[in-house]
Amino acid sequence: MISAGNPQEDHGSNSYNVVMVGDSSVGKTSYMRRAQSGKFSLDLPASLGLDSCMWTVLVDGKPVVLKLWDTAGQERFRSITRQIFHKAQAFILMYDITSTQSFSAVSYWASCIKEGAADNLTIFLVGNKSDHADRQVKTQEGETLAKEYNFEFKECSAATGENVIECLETMARILIQTVDMREEGMVLHKEISPQKKSSGCC
Repeated sequence: MISAGNPQEDHGSNSYNVVMVGDSSVGKTSYMRRAQSGKFSLDLPASLGLDSCMWTVLVDGKPVVLKLWDTAGQERFRSITRQIFHKAQAFILMYDITSTQSFSAVSYWASCIKEGAADNLTIFLVGNKSDHADRQVKTQEGETLAKEYNFEFKECSAATGENVIECLETMARILIQTVDMREEGMVLHKEISPQKKSSGCC
């Protein structure tokens, strides 16, 4: 069972850095604000460097805190954007379904993640602005690209709120399950590790 909590609460629980990347104007800031406040604004300025917020969700009774990092898509801020990559446990790689240019840029951002972040991360490819009629990128194209990179995939609308929370809930569940599996693996490895023989003569 998943239930959302106050975006600003921090339960001192499982906490993960989720970095949002993608070209400028794809809607990263609007997406984060929608998750944070449930509201949408058309007059949000472009991100300058980094912005962040805390978002809490309960997964099977366990509080999971996602710290969302909204990164700037402009070229002059990309060095700042890359600095946070190594701290990330997950990424939201966003494009605008009304912009083929932003969709083409997915490969660039995917390579940035590969170069600057850890391996085996949870990555969501998110097509924003699904409420717009002037679609230029088909849903099937997004699904195909996500499969090619082995990313999760969703289309959403920061304007209407469609799939914004659902995407974060799914990410929280995947993250906590991944951590549980790693911990189980570490315990198992510890149990089967050969015991060191004590030194000294008898």
